[in-house]
Amino acid sequence: MAPDDDVQGGDSLLSALEQALSGAEEWRPGSGSDAEAAQAAVPLASLPGRRPGEALETRTHPAAGPRALIRDCGTSRHPGRTHVLLVSEQAPLVLATSFDRLGQAVADRLGSDGFAWEEGVHLHVTAPGRVWEDVLRTARDAVAELATPDAQAG
Repeated sequence: MAPDDDVQGGDSLLSALEQALSGAEEWRPGSGSDAEAAQAAVPLASLPGRRPGEALETRTHPAAGPRALIRDCGTSRHPGRTHVLLVSEQAPLVLATSFDRLGQAVADRLGSDGFAWEEGVHLHVTAPGRVWEDVLRTARDAVAELATPDAQAG
């Protein structure tokens, strides 16, 4: 294929697109009735300060030491749970035998009626009415307590 053939093929595609859009009103990404309807829709369950569908780890929450093992908090999609905590893959190594108690320790501190693990890194808990920053801070405190020698001995 000659270079001119490729350019002509691209020009014909652009011409066809131009003709298809010539009668349309001005369009901008994120505009129109679909975008307005999506913004007006109220999610059934969301956390204050978070947007539905916002990925975990999109914001910085500096933590050091064992507290860094809880990386972030978001809205749980697990049935019956409100929050999901993103737990570092290093948590089992760092916490050793205390890792087995992590889910219950976090649930107890939050006053949650239980917890559920998903893929070993997502800890789903129930904490209705609590903002994600509070859940994150409380979970990090639970990890720090588990990581202390006194907590491991008990």
